[in-house]
Amino acid sequence: MNFCSNTNKDFEESNGGNKKNQEEVSEMFFWEDNYLMIELIPRKNLENGKLIYDKNYNISYVVEDLNISLNEIEELFKELKIEKYQQVRYYGGGETCVSRTKDVIAYGSLESALFFGTTQEKVKNIWLDSYNWDEIEQTKLLEAIHVLGQNFELILLDWTSETIVDLKNKEDLENYINELI
Repeated sequence: MNFCSNTNKDFEESNGGNKKNQEEVSEMFFWEDNYLMIELIPRKNLENGKLIYDKNYNISYVVEDLNISLNEIEELFKELKIEKYQQVRYYGGGETCVSRTKDVIAYGSLESALFFGTTQEKVKNIWLDSYNWDEIEQTKLLEAIHVLGQNFELILLDWTSETIVDLKNKEDLENYINELI
């Protein structure tokens, strides 16, 4: 996924160079290293999952299509009254980049968000990121993750700790978050 289609300069130019407007925009950011590290994937991947090795022996996991439309996500988060950020800022190995909610959108509050990689009105992937795990329980984000799991048969896969969480079971999700605190 190409996150760097827009730079800070592009954003300032689109706002007539007005930095005040830039400050008023609600935004969330994520680090390149956290991309898809805590991922929500279809439950059927546990049964049908395939590990792929490329020519450099890097491992990747074939993920089944989520079959979730952006409209379904927007309705869910509107119902739960969780803010959609107007822009997502990506920090990676190069220049800071801004996504104007075309390829990546985020919903959340404070220092935590669910990110959605998108393509043509469909959700391509979902990942969770937080810079203060303790505050997740103070937001509606935990409820949103649980509802996503129920509505779309998703599980949470933490690639770092090699943990799988059944999102239909709210207690399992709460225990997982408590371990991160």
